[in-house]
Amino acid sequence: MNDLINEAFSQARELVMNAMGQLVADGTFPAEAVPSFNIEIPADPKNGDISTNAAMVCAKPFRSAPRKIAEALLNKLDVTGSCFSKVEIAGPGFINFFYDKSWYASVVKAVLDDGKDYGKTEFGKGKRALVEFVSANPTGPMHIGNARGGAIGDCLAAVMEYAGYEVEREFYINDAGNQIEKFGKSLRLRYMQICSDKGQELVSKNMDMDEFTKTIYENTADFPMPDDVYLGMDIIAHAKSFFDEYGMIASAQPEDECKQALVDYALPKNIDGLHKDLAKYRISYDTWFRESTLHNDGSVQEVIEKLKAGGMTVKRLWECYNITQHDKVKQGTMAQLTDLISLIRFEMGYSDELSPFADRVNYNFMQWTLRRNAGAVHFTDEQMEWLRLIKDHIAASLS
Repeated sequence: MNDLINEAFSQARELVMNAMGQLVADGTFPAEAVPSFNIEIPADPKNGDISTNAAMVCAKPFRSAPRKIAEALLNKLDVTGSCFSKVEIAGPGFINFFYDKSWYASVVKAVLDDGKDYGKTEFGKGKRALVEFVSANPTGPMHIGNARGGAIGDCLAAVMEYAGYEVEREFYINDAGNQIEKFGKSLRLRYMQICSDKGQELVSKNMDMDEFTKTIYENTADFPMPDDVYLGMDIIAHAKSFFDEYGMIASAQPEDECKQALVDYALPKNIDGLHKDLAKYRISYDTWFRESTLHNDGSVQEVIEKLKAGGMTVKRLWECYNITQHDKVKQGTMAQLTDLISLIRFEMGYSDELSPFADRVNYNFMQWTLRRNAGAVHFTDEQMEWLRLIKDHIAASLS
């Protein structure tokens, strides 16, 4: 379908150019360069299937009214053998083309011939696209928001594949950092509660898992939990399963070792659960990427060293950001700085065009400077210097 439309666009342009050539040859119009003109699908179907503003942009070089130019072109346009049945003039000089019935027949034939591949294009041919979606926190089960993200992300990846992109679907597993520390702390607290005298009383009653987790969850007097941990019943279930398999042996270990043992036990089960939940509605990934690998292979430290060498350390970024106290300034600054992902995409090879991003950063920097000078925002000298460094780094990436 896309090829048929492109072919129709090409035919319309060729017909117009041929007609112009004839009009210049017979002396109707002067031999002037023809400006660039649009070939497009009009918003209103009554104006045809394809429309062009060729007559309007040629008014100055041809020294004639657009409508008069359009009428002259119409007299020279011969649609015989093309995909068009007729051509009309509308308004001040738009030239509108109407498809012939044979064109619609060719569309139906293309649908039948292409089968399941109908609709594919080469728009993104030779370009890579990394679509990272869902990436739910592995410290617990998925929720409906994650499920919605799965449907949207997988559909987006499929559309990009049909558009010719080389698409990689990625689930980014956040298995490092604060949430894993919190996960381990939560698991250990519940495990130690199960190993306690009151916990052992419940164990001796041989309850099924649902009843056991619900009893502990609801009995906050005997099994209290602090606010800074995960409180879901799934944490209790993991701790109980670990106890059923290993008993109280981990309770005698140092706290960090106990937490690590529980995380090593529970996290793979959660990740396996994510696999199964996503498979239920036919979502599969090319890559399940673990954040922990970036820490383990030294990649994170390597990036930090590069930032330090360029005078843009993470510490400095964080300090500069926190200097800004006004909430609205913080929110606006953070939203605009997320555009830095474009630079990362460029350097990873997922985007070969950085210029629009550079223009945007230059524009934002100018606006921040003007607003700061006007007193509308309260960036410090250090913050402005930090923003300038980012701008200059992007400019250097283009040189």
